[in-house]
Amino acid sequence: MGKKDIIVIGGYGHVGKLICRQLADYYPGNVYAAGRSQEKAERFSASTNSKIKPIVLDINQEVPANRLATVKLVIVCLEQESVTFAASCLESGIDYIDISASYSFLQKVEELQQSVIQSNAAALLSVGLNPGVTNLLAKSVSEKMDTTESVDIFLMLGLGDTHGHAAIEWTIQQAKTDFHKWENGQQVLKRSFVGKQTAYFGKKLGWRNAYPFNFADQHVLLNTINVDQVSTYLCFDSRLATSSFSIMKKLGLIRFLPDKLTTAIFKRISIGEPMFHVKVRGKGIKDGKEIILETDLSGQEEAKITAYVTTWAARFLYEQNTRKGVFHLEEIADWSSVYEAIKTDIVWEISRD
Repeated sequence: MGKKDIIVIGGYGHVGKLICRQLADYYPGNVYAAGRSQEKAERFSASTNSKIKPIVLDINQEVPANRLATVKLVIVCLEQESVTFAASCLESGIDYIDISASYSFLQKVEELQQSVIQSNAAALLSVGLNPGVTNLLAKSVSEKMDTTESVDIFLMLGLGDTHGHAAIEWTIQQAKTDFHKWENGQQVLKRSFVGKQTAYFGKKLGWRNAYPFNFADQHVLLNTINVDQVSTYLCFDSRLATSSFSIMKKLGLIRFLPDKLTTAIFKRISIGEPMFHVKVRGKGIKDGKEIILETDLSGQEEAKITAYVTTWAARFLYEQNTRKGVFHLEEIADWSSVYEAIKTDIVWEISRD
């Protein structure tokens, strides 16, 4: 019998549950929610009337080959540092999807390119809202210009939204950490939440200050679309929260915030809306003239959109993909394709200056 199973690592987590439920509608009996806790996996499975099956897997430990013998696709919803698990899946001919927003990890997976091709498997990265949807929108904007000089990506997150524990913890850690990125052929140091850029988020939200943040899209897009400079900025729907992060970072106080305590506070905070807003601004040349092209996308429940995009990507790999190697979402898809999968839950606008 051919391989038919799909394993979602972190499948009983915040985003993982949504992905599992969506995929189970297409592949009933073949979707497994995996993680280290047997109790949590079984409890989630029971809540679906066993439509989704439980499995215990610790990807930080060596996974016996027989546990993956019937698996066609693995989706990872956890942040990782080592690519050992990803490599073992790909070397076994198992297709792999990762929703990580950390370029340091995605870059390690990119380096598996040659071994992936030889094993007849595919790895699909930059799957989610950011990176993912932001990559596709940047590609779409770039393709409407003859020459793209720069792309700026702005992400506003609503503090009233329900964010998973791991996502909040990752965001706090990234806010504390500075990073290097390439700009016009030179590597420069960027301080997270220092050095504001202003963007207009529509009539309701108005003009907002946003700050450099180490999302993977700004690193990835330099290699996947024809542009020399890409920058990503983050803000919250609460002006107070955004400015507080920036002030604490400038004063050097943010590094003293305990990760666990800060994460717990953010999980309970309710001063914002359950929303997100993405703005992509491209500058370049069209028909010999300078042009600025902007596109905006907004909606509620960031996790749901990430799950929708991941489900689209999973179905593509499961049913349609014939290419082997390591790819980012914008290398195998156009915005129009993914838009169809999420359009009922978003508002999308495009404008030209």
